[in-house]
Amino acid sequence: MQEELNKPIDNNKLVKIRKAIIEFADEKDGIKDGLINDPTTLEISDELLYQAGLDKDEIRTLRKIWQGPTDQNGKSLWFSIEPTAPLDVLASNKGPLPIPVDYLKYWIKQDPNFDWKTLGYNGFENYLNESIELFRPIMGTDNPDLSQFKKLGGKMIIWHGLDDRHIAPRGTIQYYNNVLKIMGGKDYTDNFIKFYLAPGVDHCNGGDGPDKINGFESLVNWVEKKEVPTRLIAKKIENGQVTIQRPLCQYPEKTIYNGKGDTNNLENFVCQ
Repeated sequence: MQEELNKPIDNNKLVKIRKAIIEFADEKDGIKDGLINDPTTLEISDELLYQAGLDKDEIRTLRKIWQGPTDQNGKSLWFSIEPTAPLDVLASNKGPLPIPVDYLKYWIKQDPNFDWKTLGYNGFENYLNESIELFRPIMGTDNPDLSQFKKLGGKMIIWHGLDDRHIAPRGTIQYYNNVLKIMGGKDYTDNFIKFYLAPGVDHCNGGDGPDKINGFESLVNWVEKKEVPTRLIAKKIENGQVTIQRPLCQYPEKTIYNGKGDTNNLENFVCQ
Protein backbone atom coordinates (compact mmCIF):
# COMPACT_ATOMS: atom_id res chain seq x y z
CA MET A 1 0.00 0.00 0.00
CA GLN A 2 2.81 2.41 0.78
CA GLU A 3 4.39 1.63 -2.60
CA GLU A 4 1.11 2.56 -4.30
CA LEU A 5 0.39 5.76 -2.32
CA ASN A 6 3.73 6.61 -0.68
CA LYS A 7 1.83 6.53 2.61
CA PRO A 8 -0.64 4.31 4.46
CA ILE A 9 -4.37 5.00 4.21
CA ASP A 10 -5.50 6.85 7.32
CA ASN A 11 -6.74 4.42 9.97
CA ASN A 12 -9.88 6.50 10.63
CA LYS A 13 -10.82 6.05 6.98
CA LEU A 14 -10.27 2.30 7.17
CA VAL A 15 -12.47 2.03 10.25
CA LYS A 16 -15.18 4.05 8.50
CA ILE A 17 -14.93 1.89 5.36
CA ARG A 18 -15.35 -1.35 7.28
CA LYS A 19 -18.34 0.08 9.16
CA ALA A 20 -19.94 1.18 5.87
CA ILE A 21 -19.42 -2.28 4.31
CA ILE A 22 -20.96 -4.05 7.29
CA GLU A 23 -23.94 -1.66 7.35
CA PHE A 24 -24.40 -2.19 3.60
CA ALA A 25 -24.48 -5.98 3.87
CA ASP A 26 -25.75 -6.53 7.41
CA GLU A 27 -29.37 -7.48 6.76
CA LYS A 28 -28.75 -9.65 3.69
CA ASP A 29 -28.93 -12.69 5.97
CA GLY A 30 -32.20 -11.51 7.55
CA ILE A 31 -30.69 -10.33 10.86
CA LYS A 32 -29.41 -6.86 11.76
CA ASP A 33 -26.59 -7.86 14.09
CA GLY A 34 -23.38 -6.43 12.60
CA LEU A 35 -22.35 -9.86 11.27
CA ILE A 36 -21.96 -10.79 7.61
CA ASN A 37 -22.82 -14.43 7.02
CA ASP A 38 -20.70 -14.81 3.89
CA PRO A 39 -18.35 -11.91 3.06
CA THR A 40 -16.80 -13.92 0.19
CA THR A 41 -19.87 -13.09 -1.93
CA LEU A 42 -19.87 -9.31 -1.34
CA GLU A 43 -19.57 -6.88 -4.23
CA ILE A 44 -18.36 -3.50 -2.96
CA SER A 45 -19.02 -0.58 -5.29
CA ASP A 46 -16.63 2.33 -5.82
CA GLU A 47 -19.51 4.61 -4.84
CA LEU A 48 -19.70 3.05 -1.38
CA LEU A 49 -15.95 3.55 -0.93
CA TYR A 50 -16.17 7.16 -2.17
CA GLN A 51 -18.95 7.86 0.32
CA ALA A 52 -16.84 6.33 3.07
CA GLY A 53 -14.10 8.88 2.33
CA LEU A 54 -11.59 7.27 -0.04
CA ASP A 55 -10.23 8.97 -3.14
CA LYS A 56 -9.69 7.13 -6.43
CA ASP A 57 -6.04 6.27 -5.67
CA GLU A 58 -6.94 4.88 -2.27
CA ILE A 59 -9.78 2.87 -3.79
CA ARG A 60 -7.45 1.39 -6.40
CA THR A 61 -4.96 0.49 -3.68
CA LEU A 62 -7.57 -1.08 -1.41
CA ARG A 63 -8.93 -3.16 -4.26
CA LYS A 64 -5.42 -4.46 -4.97
CA ILE A 65 -5.13 -5.47 -1.32
CA TRP A 66 -8.49 -7.27 -1.41
CA GLN A 67 -7.46 -8.93 -4.68
CA GLY A 68 -4.37 -10.41 -3.06
CA PRO A 69 -0.84 -10.66 -4.47
CA THR A 70 -0.37 -11.52 -8.14
CA ASP A 71 2.59 -12.29 -10.36
CA GLN A 72 3.78 -9.96 -13.13
CA ASN A 73 1.17 -11.46 -15.48
CA GLY A 74 -1.69 -10.83 -13.09
CA LYS A 75 -2.06 -14.46 -11.99
CA SER A 76 -3.13 -14.84 -8.38
CA LEU A 77 -0.39 -15.99 -6.00
CA TRP A 78 -2.52 -16.18 -2.86
CA PHE A 79 -5.68 -14.91 -1.23
CA SER A 80 -6.29 -11.75 0.76
CA ILE A 81 -8.46 -10.95 3.75
CA GLU A 82 -12.21 -10.44 3.31
CA PRO A 83 -13.64 -6.90 3.07
CA THR A 84 -15.30 -7.31 6.48
CA ALA A 85 -11.99 -8.01 8.24
CA PRO A 86 -10.45 -5.19 10.31
CA LEU A 87 -8.06 -3.13 8.20
CA ASP A 88 -5.98 -1.58 10.96
CA VAL A 89 -3.08 -3.93 10.10
CA LEU A 90 -2.71 -1.89 6.91
CA ALA A 91 -2.44 1.51 8.56
CA SER A 92 0.90 2.23 10.17
CA ASN A 93 3.38 5.04 9.66
CA LYS A 94 6.04 2.62 10.89
CA GLY A 95 5.76 0.42 7.80
CA PRO A 96 4.11 -2.91 7.00
CA LEU A 97 3.06 -5.57 9.48
CA PRO A 98 6.21 -6.79 11.29
CA ILE A 99 5.44 -10.52 10.96
CA PRO A 100 6.08 -10.88 7.18
CA VAL A 101 8.95 -8.38 7.32
CA ASP A 102 10.69 -10.35 10.08
CA TYR A 103 9.96 -13.64 8.30
CA LEU A 104 11.64 -12.24 5.20
CA LYS A 105 14.65 -11.02 7.18
CA TYR A 106 15.29 -13.91 9.51
CA TRP A 107 13.88 -16.91 7.65
CA ILE A 108 14.19 -16.26 3.92
CA LYS A 109 17.17 -13.90 3.60
CA GLN A 110 18.67 -14.74 7.02
CA ASP A 111 19.92 -11.18 7.20
CA PRO A 112 18.61 -8.91 10.00
CA ASN A 113 19.65 -5.85 8.01
CA PHE A 114 17.71 -6.78 4.87
CA ASP A 115 15.46 -3.96 3.65
CA TRP A 116 12.10 -5.21 2.36
CA LYS A 117 11.82 -2.16 0.08
CA THR A 118 14.61 -3.59 -2.11
CA LEU A 119 12.41 -6.48 -3.20
CA GLY A 120 11.32 -4.63 -6.35
CA TYR A 121 8.26 -5.16 -8.57
CA ASN A 122 8.40 -8.95 -8.54
CA GLY A 123 9.51 -9.10 -4.92
CA PHE A 124 6.53 -10.88 -3.43
CA GLU A 125 6.53 -13.59 -6.09
CA ASN A 126 10.23 -14.27 -5.52
CA TYR A 127 9.71 -14.10 -1.74
CA LEU A 128 6.87 -16.63 -1.95
CA ASN A 129 8.79 -19.01 -4.19
CA GLU A 130 11.86 -18.88 -1.93
CA SER A 131 9.71 -19.56 1.11
CA ILE A 132 8.07 -22.58 -0.52
CA GLU A 133 11.39 -24.01 -1.64
CA LEU A 134 13.07 -23.56 1.73
CA PHE A 135 10.36 -24.43 4.21
CA ARG A 136 7.56 -26.40 2.57
CA PRO A 137 9.40 -29.71 3.16
CA ILE A 138 9.81 -28.79 6.84
CA MET A 139 6.49 -27.26 7.86
CA GLY A 140 4.20 -27.24 4.82
CA THR A 141 0.59 -28.00 5.77
CA ASP A 142 -1.08 -27.93 2.38
CA ASN A 143 -0.95 -31.63 1.46
CA PRO A 144 -4.59 -32.65 0.88
CA ASP A 145 -3.84 -36.39 0.84
CA LEU A 146 -5.05 -37.43 4.29
CA SER A 147 -5.32 -41.13 3.49
CA GLN A 148 -2.78 -42.14 6.16
CA PHE A 149 -4.50 -39.90 8.72
CA LYS A 150 -7.82 -41.57 7.91
CA LYS A 151 -6.28 -45.05 7.94
CA LEU A 152 -4.97 -44.45 11.47
CA GLY A 153 -8.46 -43.48 12.62
CA GLY A 154 -7.86 -39.73 12.85
CA LYS A 155 -10.69 -37.21 13.16
CA MET A 156 -10.33 -33.54 12.28
CA ILE A 157 -12.47 -30.44 12.85
CA ILE A 158 -11.33 -27.27 11.05
CA TRP A 159 -12.87 -23.87 11.65
CA HIS A 160 -11.84 -20.43 10.43
CA GLY A 161 -13.06 -16.95 11.33
CA LEU A 162 -14.33 -15.10 8.26
CA ASP A 163 -13.06 -11.76 9.63
CA ASP A 164 -9.53 -13.08 10.19
CA ARG A 165 -7.20 -10.14 9.54
CA HIS A 166 -4.01 -12.22 9.35
CA ILE A 167 -4.73 -15.53 7.60
CA ALA A 168 -7.09 -15.50 4.61
CA PRO A 169 -10.06 -17.84 5.17
CA ARG A 170 -10.19 -18.56 1.43
CA GLY A 171 -6.89 -20.38 1.80
CA THR A 172 -8.51 -22.78 4.27
CA ILE A 173 -11.54 -23.10 2.00
CA GLN A 174 -9.23 -24.03 -0.88
CA TYR A 175 -7.41 -26.59 1.26
CA TYR A 176 -10.65 -28.27 2.33
CA ASN A 177 -11.91 -28.37 -1.26
CA ASN A 178 -8.58 -29.93 -2.30
CA VAL A 179 -9.06 -32.61 0.36
CA LEU A 180 -12.50 -33.38 -1.06
CA LYS A 181 -11.07 -33.59 -4.56
CA ILE A 182 -8.15 -35.85 -3.62
CA MET A 183 -9.97 -37.99 -1.09
CA GLY A 184 -13.10 -38.86 -3.07
CA GLY A 185 -15.69 -36.21 -2.20
CA LYS A 186 -17.68 -35.14 0.82
CA ASP A 187 -19.56 -38.42 1.25
CA TYR A 188 -16.25 -40.23 1.70
CA THR A 189 -14.45 -37.62 3.82
CA ASP A 190 -17.36 -36.75 6.10
CA ASN A 191 -16.51 -39.58 8.49
CA PHE A 192 -13.13 -38.07 9.42
CA ILE A 193 -13.02 -34.33 8.56
CA LYS A 194 -15.47 -31.46 9.15
CA PHE A 195 -15.04 -27.80 8.19
CA TYR A 196 -16.83 -24.71 9.55
CA LEU A 197 -16.67 -20.97 8.90
CA ALA A 198 -17.35 -18.48 11.69
CA PRO A 199 -18.94 -15.17 10.61
CA GLY A 200 -17.58 -12.05 12.29
CA VAL A 201 -14.73 -13.87 14.04
CA ASP A 202 -11.17 -12.53 13.83
CA HIS A 203 -7.85 -14.41 14.01
CA CYS A 204 -8.58 -17.47 16.20
CA ASN A 205 -10.83 -15.38 18.44
CA GLY A 206 -12.16 -11.87 18.94
CA GLY A 207 -14.07 -9.79 16.47
CA ASP A 208 -17.77 -8.94 16.46
CA GLY A 209 -18.97 -12.50 15.99
CA PRO A 210 -19.46 -15.36 18.46
CA ASP A 211 -15.91 -16.67 18.99
CA LYS A 212 -16.28 -19.20 21.80
CA ILE A 213 -16.72 -22.35 19.72
CA ASN A 214 -17.18 -25.87 21.05
CA GLY A 215 -14.83 -27.39 18.46
CA PHE A 216 -12.51 -29.24 20.84
CA GLU A 217 -15.39 -30.60 22.90
CA SER A 218 -17.07 -31.79 19.70
CA LEU A 219 -13.85 -33.44 18.54
CA VAL A 220 -13.39 -35.29 21.85
CA ASN A 221 -17.00 -36.49 21.75
CA TRP A 222 -16.56 -37.61 18.14
CA VAL A 223 -13.46 -39.65 18.97
CA GLU A 224 -14.36 -40.99 22.41
CA LYS A 225 -18.17 -41.23 22.33
CA LYS A 226 -18.74 -41.69 18.57
CA GLU A 227 -20.98 -38.59 18.59
CA VAL A 228 -20.60 -37.30 15.03
CA PRO A 229 -20.75 -33.48 14.96
CA THR A 230 -23.12 -31.78 12.57
CA ARG A 231 -23.36 -28.19 13.78
CA LEU A 232 -20.95 -26.43 16.13
CA ILE A 233 -22.19 -23.91 18.67
CA ALA A 234 -20.61 -20.45 18.75
CA LYS A 235 -21.14 -17.91 21.52
CA LYS A 236 -20.13 -14.32 22.18
CA ILE A 237 -19.58 -13.84 25.90
CA GLU A 238 -19.23 -10.35 27.36
CA ASN A 239 -19.01 -9.66 31.09
CA GLY A 240 -19.96 -13.26 31.75
CA GLN A 241 -23.14 -13.07 29.67
CA VAL A 242 -23.92 -14.72 26.32
CA THR A 243 -24.74 -11.82 24.00
CA ILE A 244 -24.81 -13.74 20.69
CA GLN A 245 -25.34 -17.43 20.07
CA ARG A 246 -25.33 -19.08 16.66
CA PRO A 247 -24.98 -22.55 15.20
CA LEU A 248 -22.14 -23.01 12.70
CA CYS A 249 -23.05 -25.24 9.78
CA GLN A 250 -20.67 -27.59 8.04
CA TYR A 251 -19.19 -26.04 4.89
CA PRO A 252 -20.48 -25.50 2.22
CA GLU A 253 -23.79 -25.16 4.05
CA LYS A 254 -24.65 -21.78 5.55
CA THR A 255 -26.46 -20.92 8.76
CA ILE A 256 -29.85 -19.52 7.72
CA TYR A 257 -32.27 -17.72 10.06
CA ASN A 258 -35.85 -18.88 9.55
CA GLY A 259 -37.11 -15.32 10.00
CA LYS A 260 -39.02 -15.90 13.22
CA GLY A 261 -38.25 -15.70 16.90
CA ASP A 262 -35.20 -15.04 19.05
CA THR A 263 -31.99 -14.89 17.00
CA ASN A 264 -30.10 -16.38 19.95
CA ASN A 265 -32.31 -19.48 19.90
CA LEU A 266 -30.43 -22.19 18.00
CA GLU A 267 -33.69 -23.81 16.94
CA ASN A 268 -34.52 -20.78 14.79
CA PHE A 269 -31.71 -21.57 12.34
CA VAL A 270 -31.31 -24.18 9.64
CA CYS A 271 -28.33 -25.38 7.63
CA GLN A 272 -28.70 -25.23 3.88
